Amino acid sequence: TCEEFGLAWESPMGFTSIQHFYGYPMYISSYVYSADVAFQIYQKEKETAGAGLQTLEQCMESNEMYLMQFVQENGLESPFKIGRAKAIRASMEAVLGQ
Repeated sequence: TCEEFGLAWESPMGFTSIQHFYGYPMYISSYVYSADVAFQIYQKEKETAGAGLQTLEQCMESNEMYLMQFVQENGLESPFKIGRAKAIRASMEAVLGQ
């Protein structure tokens, strides 16, 4: 499968040798959720110059360990909200001009 997508692995075990895929089952999906939050920060900046930057600076200064706490504190939408994936798709298509 990796070769079909243009990925080459030196190891005959390929991606199965990457232990965190198995030890931390939410590892991969966390990229999706954090990307949603990052896109919301981008959207805030596009709507009001400086608003996204301010949220990003708050994120960088925060000691909060939990994504949802950060989301709530900064007035962002939960990436787990039903319908959120469709909403972000529409927004991304508009940004990308598709």
